[in-house]
Amino acid sequence: MQYLAALSKEVLRRGTGRGWSVARWNPAAAQSAPGAMGTSTAPFPRSLHFDVEDNSQVDHVFKKMNRKLNMEGILLEARIRTWHTKKSDQKIIDQRRTAKRLARKAIGRKINWIMKRRDRGF
Repeated sequence: MQYLAALSKEVLRRGTGRGWSVARWNPAAAQSAPGAMGTSTAPFPRSLHFDVEDNSQVDHVFKKMNRKLNMEGILLEARIRTWHTKKSDQKIIDQRRTAKRLARKAIGRKINWIMKRRDRGF
């Protein structure tokens, strides 16, 4: 639990480069975080909230939080920022990012093609 608290503080302090920063919450803290001001493009700060009613749900919520952080890419970003990544591992990460980006573009092109074809009456 202490590791995740420290991790979340570090991620909030540095930002993840994914559209939000400390400046959205606390402008005074943005002055202490170099490069944080003006990097946010999100209309509101992203935050995760989980309700825990009793102690029996803590493990379930912890797994849910880890899954969400992993899907958002926050854990990967924090890992990259805190530890040195070997060139071979960095190459794999970059290849995965490129594949995801190209897949999203391809899906967008297919949807546009379908919509244009539909507009023409096919």
